[in-house]
Amino acid sequence: MAFAATFKDNRPMVGFGGGCDDVTFEGSNFRMDCDYPSGIIHIWSRKTFSVSHDLSSIYFREET
Repeated sequence: MAFAATFKDNRPMVGFGGGCDDVTFEGSNFRMDCDYPSGIIHIWSRKTFSVSHDLSSIYFREET
């Protein structure tokens, strides 16, 4: 899977996670939905979160 991050203050998009096949979410504030028919999955959180390095698995972690 590949990911692109967008920021609410309209900074440019950032691509990451180009080769991962496993995604883990650590935290309870993540939300997801799927845009039909494009199949794009939106992932967002009202809290700040970090994303691990581009490996075969990628981790989204809520910042405390």
